[in-house]
Amino acid sequence: MSPEDKELLRHAVLDCLATRHPAALPIAGILRRIKTELDFPCSEADVESALDLLISLGHVHAAFDPLGRSRWYAATGQGLLYTERH
Repeated sequence: MSPEDKELLRHAVLDCLATRHPAALPIAGILRRIKTELDFPCSEADVESALDLLISLGHVHAAFDPLGRSRWYAATGQGLLYTERH
């Protein structure tokens, strides 16, 4: 994946989570929603990589389902403000 595609993927992931705030989504749900917006193929591993960076920047929060091992992702306040400004 090119650096430009990675950048577009990060924006698509954050936009997806910000528009559904405060709802949290699993990686598969995020991928399903953003595939129609992207003109290049991406995988769950690509989305997970984008999420890791967004978490490190404070734009996304990850939490485990208390009754299982599923990991869910949601935009933070900082992520919401970023999408509104850009």
